[in-house]
Amino acid sequence: SSSYKSEVEPPLVREGIRPYFQLLITGEDVQHFKPSPEPYLLAAKRLGAKRPLVIEDSDAGVASGLAAGFEVLRVSSVDKVGREVRERVGLG
Repeated sequence: SSSYKSEVEPPLVREGIRPYFQLLITGEDVQHFKPSPEPYLLAAKRLGAKRPLVIEDSDAGVASGLAAGFEVLRVSSVDKVGREVRERVGLG
């Protein structure tokens, strides 16, 4: 996220899903925000990901993922993320 950790982490903790995230890349971690590819390139490097799937809901995020050279799934809305990801990976 281009937002800061203080904005990103509390909702994840509150909803009980923070343990499912191995890594958070936020505004403090990069010099250039989306649409720069820097956030996605840094995340992939830290995770050792070779072919990540970027899941995005914004134009800047889609541009960032594509500029990083990754496959991008543009989701239509937050409430449809689960269904759209399952469909994309062949589980829905």
